Amino acid sequence: MTAPDRFLATLDPDRTARALELLTLAPEDLLLVGGDDRQLPRAGTARNGYGLPLVDREPIVRGSSCTATPPDTVALADVAAWSSGLARSLTSAGRLPSPDTFHEAVASRIAAHLGLDATHAERIVLAPSGTDAESIATGLVLAASDRSLCNIVLGAAESGSGTVNAALGRYFARRTPFRGDVDTGEPITGVDPDRVRLVNVELRDRRGRARRAFDVEAEVEAHIEDALDRGEQVLVHAMAGSKTDLRQLSSDWVRIWRARGAPHVSVLIDAAQARVPSSAVRDFLAAGASVMVTGSKALGAPPFCGAIVLDAALMHGAMTAVSRGKRLPRGFAHIVALADMPRWLRGMLPGAQHANLGLLARWHVGLGELDRYRAIPSVWRADFTHRLCTAITAQLRSTPGIVVLDSDSPSIVSFGLRTASGELAPRGPVRDLYSALVSQPGVQFGQPVELAPRRAAVLRYAIGVVTASRLAATGQSPAEAAHGATAAAIAAVRGALLEVQV
Repeated sequence: MTAPDRFLATLDPDRTARALELLTLAPEDLLLVGGDDRQLPRAGTARNGYGLPLVDREPIVRGSSCTATPPDTVALADVAAWSSGLARSLTSAGRLPSPDTFHEAVASRIAAHLGLDATHAERIVLAPSGTDAESIATGLVLAASDRSLCNIVLGAAESGSGTVNAALGRYFARRTPFRGDVDTGEPITGVDPDRVRLVNVELRDRRGRARRAFDVEAEVEAHIEDALDRGEQVLVHAMAGSKTDLRQLSSDWVRIWRARGAPHVSVLIDAAQARVPSSAVRDFLAAGASVMVTGSKALGAPPFCGAIVLDAALMHGAMTAVSRGKRLPRGFAHIVALADMPRWLRGMLPGAQHANLGLLARWHVGLGELDRYRAIPSVWRADFTHRLCTAITAQLRSTPGIVVLDSDSPSIVSFGLRTASGELAPRGPVRDLYSALVSQPGVQFGQPVELAPRRAAVLRYAIGVVTASRLAATGQSPAEAAHGATAAAIAAVRGALLEVQV
């Protein structure tokens, strides 16, 4: 088995032996199992595709929680306890827990976190990443209808590099959780590419400025009407927090268009940054949209762990498809395990494997981080986050050569390099700044986002639950914690600027 292939999640042919092999990996290695090539170490390095270390035991600057959070000492201890307990159970019982047991353990906690009743656990499909969740949504809609599909994606550039391929039902990376040799851009095995087309609706204009809600909505609506006229099924991928925290569309918009286009219009809300309140997720579900969430990003788990909470209509459509003997394309068996799906959905993918233990480990970390965060008094959390975001913004604005992007985000500060003409620098120099930043020991920032092609790009300092929980555990006041975190981040930026030329 090659070095990358050792991180495949497959449990065949001897499920027990392979499971024990995975569960006795070092915690940092188990967390790499069953994802894609973005999380694996690059050749000759101990860093992943984000340029971040695979482990960062005692970080100095925790500002990467909009991209990828390397596991620290606390997270690694959580994984070690979970995997050793599961290994003991497996050795004693001679078999792994059932898919039902695995699914319930994660899905019930996600539902509780979102303030949903216990029955919503049966609406939750786990996914190896937020990008895979896009693929799964596309597959479910295709299986539930005989129509061709028009995928309307909002802000693909601010969602993820693989979003377009995933929404088209194509492989977006060179490997999947259970297979290490797929071709990026090729249709997922069994998907008919002629049944899917994609329309991208930009969230920013050509100068990188956020577009008005009215203009975005009008463009989306025009595409919906065109698709319905063509006799297509429609899936709108809306945004509840992009990489720079832009948000389009509202739950009111969803409610109106679900009613107007039913049953041929579905909506998937991308809340993968996990920076919207649970009440907003419930509003979207009540309005008739499915919602995509992750345990990484703001919740602080390592990449990748995603999930979709299906809306009632999509769930019932999928149930009807199962009863009619419809199946997901067989390539999804390389992406989704039985333990990722509620019991009623498993008949749609009979060839799926038992469980993705790496994905379950990552969700264990994310949900544990959320528990720690919620144990902190809400007044401390709110005060700390406001102080830190305000101070980081002010200090960056006063740093020569830096431009801070105007934003209403309460937890992401986006900033770039100033050119001689006073404008934001393009991706190249910003990538150099990012590399100089994260090459410093213990320094984490969010990777560059291109706001306008070849014209402007920004980095992100993102405050996540781990940013707050680790500092709260020291006993500092919100003011003390925010002051120290600001000083460390600004020192890192100013040090990196010495290495970068615009």
